[in-house]
Amino acid sequence: MDKISGLNNIIQIIRQQSENKTHRSKKTEKASTSKTNSGNTNISNLNLDQLEQHLSERINSINKTEPNYEDKVNELFIKTVLVWQFGDEILQDRKFNEMVKSIQKDLSFPR
Repeated sequence: MDKISGLNNIIQIIRQQSENKTHRSKKTEKASTSKTNSGNTNISNLNLDQLEQHLSERINSINKTEPNYEDKVNELFIKTVLVWQFGDEILQDRKFNEMVKSIQKDLSFPR
């Protein structure tokens, strides 16, 4: 599969997630509210500056001497941006981690 075909699949999954977001059930809304009230950051409600601060804090919490540090940072970045853009419910998608890995692979540069 070439990179363009892979991106088409990713775009299709993201589109589906976006459509699903508009059809959220009340149950999902209640679960999202309880997460926010429990003290966890609701990433989808952050503005760009807050997102940058949140990402910076999370990235700084990763030990730079850990194996695959760059891969962990890239994965964290991709997951955070997807949740910010499409909401917490994207985390419930059974293909979410597969999509993150695919994006990570498509965006990787030869070392």
